[in-house]
Amino acid sequence: MFGGLVDDKTLKKLSNQKFKFGIEITSQFEGQQKSKGRGNSLEFSDHREYIPGDDFRKVNFRIFAATQRLYVKLFEQERQTTYNFFIDMSKSMDFGSKVKKGDMAKALVFCLSYIALSQLDSVNIFLVRENGILPSGCLKGKQSLHKIVRFLEDANFKGEADFESIKNIYISRKSVSFIFSDFLFESAAEVLKVLCARCSFVCCCQILDEIEAYPSFEHIFCQLIDSESAKVIDVELSNSLIKEYVEELRRYQNDLKEILKKANGRFYEVLTSSALEKTVLKMIGVGR
Repeated sequence: MFGGLVDDKTLKKLSNQKFKFGIEITSQFEGQQKSKGRGNSLEFSDHREYIPGDDFRKVNFRIFAATQRLYVKLFEQERQTTYNFFIDMSKSMDFGSKVKKGDMAKALVFCLSYIALSQLDSVNIFLVRENGILPSGCLKGKQSLHKIVRFLEDANFKGEADFESIKNIYISRKSVSFIFSDFLFESAAEVLKVLCARCSFVCCCQILDEIEAYPSFEHIFCQLIDSESAKVIDVELSNSLIKEYVEELRRYQNDLKEILKKANGRFYEVLTSSALEKTVLKMIGVGR
């Protein structure tokens, strides 16, 4: 799936993972992000499979005796967390020297959705397109995975992405939002400010190809073509010009990081050559 980035082996390794952001969560915003309140004094709601790190006192040993599998009791206090995933569907995301940026974005969204649904949380996927945002609708349970695959595989990258339309959609204040983009558009900082103001936690994932993050060219003269506007620019390259570009990119990234830092958010630079599993673990707060 998604350029061959996701397979059963990868999903098996992620099957027992869960989000560990290390942030304070209120009792109204739980899912598997626990509050200080203990669920065993509240009304029983449901069961789910045991995940390493769960409170062992909540294990239902009657079910274990019958099935030889560990399940924990869920209580009404353990309400769901909603995870929002925004994907930049612009033409620039269709670029990649080996793996396309768009395929990496889709693969990351699918893996993170898989983890969220496995821990009984809900998922919203928003495709940010040229003519507005296409939502997947609220998805719950692992039975929704085939819908996510179809929704993502049918999505094409073209034109520009209308990120301004984010302000027109409903986002729960008690939710976590991930945004996947190369952030090669002018209003990126304003978009992050809007998301930070409207939900509890924001993760920004800038996906770049190696040649965008660490450019190296063999030819002195070349043409740069804007994939979205088809505008052509003739450029005479030099080591000083490439150095200036890299420094400007780092300044730009630091500006985005500063916005997120003020809102307790996270920034990740992901290269199309990055290992998918390691990247996912880092984004859920498990890997380094």
